[in-house]
Amino acid sequence: MIEKIYNIFTIFDETDVCSYLSYVIHEVDGSDQSKIALLKSEINSDYRRSIKFTPSQKHTRSEYNSFDRISVLSPQIEELLKSLNAPLNPLFIRTPVVNDQVFFNASSSMEEYSMENIREQLGIKGSQIDWLVEYATNDGLDITSLINDDFLKAIKLLYSNGLYVSAMKLLLTCIDSLAYIEYGSDRSAFIKWLKEYADFKTILISPEELWELRNGLLHMSNLHSSKVAQKKVRRISFYVGSEGKRFKGLNEDEVFYFNFKDLIDVYIDALVKWLDSYNIDNSKFAKFVERYDQTVSDSRFLLRKN
Repeated sequence: MIEKIYNIFTIFDETDVCSYLSYVIHEVDGSDQSKIALLKSEINSDYRRSIKFTPSQKHTRSEYNSFDRISVLSPQIEELLKSLNAPLNPLFIRTPVVNDQVFFNASSSMEEYSMENIREQLGIKGSQIDWLVEYATNDGLDITSLINDDFLKAIKLLYSNGLYVSAMKLLLTCIDSLAYIEYGSDRSAFIKWLKEYADFKTILISPEELWELRNGLLHMSNLHSSKVAQKKVRRISFYVGSEGKRFKGLNEDEVFYFNFKDLIDVYIDALVKWLDSYNIDNSKFAKFVERYDQTVSDSRFLLRKN
């Protein structure tokens, strides 16, 4: 059966942003396998004669990778195919172009996409878990278990063994990571995430104060962040005790103390609310995949073979 098939090129500039696409249409007969083989064989020649299309949105290369990872059609390509009156589920391949050169390290169809397949093609020796595959279930991605394994397990281990400062550092780093996933490289992401999802009324501190505690602990292992030293933000620290929420903190040496366990409770509630946001807005998932691919963890560390 003769059908239209599409060679589509995503053109990336020096900042790795795709502002426009180009394409070539072929009308051919044969199996899907032979059609894909034809498109691949014509990539270089097709690019030189391709027709430019400017979509209404821009995407980065990492965003395109995340669309591929979850087998979702990118809005740019969807807009292009719609403008061409393409049939439902058209056959196409997408090839990135960088510095006016056809650019790809490996190839894979959406049906066969896996990090293991890509590593084999690139000749990367070693074993590394693909979290998107590892935590996939019949109901979708188990983000709760993913976050638990990558962050909460280590926090619980440190806390239960009395390594409280290290546990606090890791908890604050976890908030950093989730804030990055939500807001990207925005310097205020930590505070924005807490204001959006956490309720601090029970522990009587603010996201801004916790941010300054984070800065002091992570950078210097002390309580003297720049804003605290300038007395622009109250100096806070934490204690570990059994009083729980009944204990409202104490003021000694101009330091306000909150209960570590209370902060953990606030964080868990915020985490639940954040995870629920993905059920409310499914469009957030592609950005989650893009940014989570950039995180590292003990469970997904690359083990190289000798």
